[in-house]
Amino acid sequence: MLAERSLEDVQSDGDALMAEIRDRLTERFGYTWKKSGAPATRNERNGYSESPLRQYASEQWTTVQSVRDNARKREIAAVVDEVLSENGMFELNSADSGISSDMVAKLYGSADVEKQHTWEWYSDTYPDPLLLYVDVFDPSKDPTGEARTDREAKHAATREPIEGVQLTVIARRVLSEKDRADFEKRIEDHPWF
Repeated sequence: MLAERSLEDVQSDGDALMAEIRDRLTERFGYTWKKSGAPATRNERNGYSESPLRQYASEQWTTVQSVRDNARKREIAAVVDEVLSENGMFELNSADSGISSDMVAKLYGSADVEKQHTWEWYSDTYPDPLLLYVDVFDPSKDPTGEARTDREAKHAATREPIEGVQLTVIARRVLSEKDRADFEKRIEDHPWF
């Protein structure tokens, strides 16, 4: 843990990565963006006590413009992959890989990607803790109306657009610089960790 990057480093790198992706997508497709939410952390659970390790979630950046064309969604993923490659990260992976088709349909509206109301990808820098999530919300492909209702509730709570491309950075098990001394003391007091 002590050799890994701090929470503050991950926040800074995540902010820079999202800014670079936004700039590239704006340059290619003319998108404008709305920021919603605020960065948040919470303690990781370790089963013994409150851990000084944190779980981090960034604010969300969502395009003001809708993205309903599946070919455009793939073009967006390709542009994001360009930025990821330039930053030494893995290409986007579908977040539904390894999930049963019934569960994929439950989460995304259909087992057929062409009909899904939500496309979700992620990338990481394993073993580094930074994860990037890229979601495309498209309620026009929502036959039940449930996804639209969920997105409208999110909009009411955070003012983020109901549909569009959304960027979020997540990190797990990161240590804040301000908690480093306490973490070192705990390790000293419990050498079996």
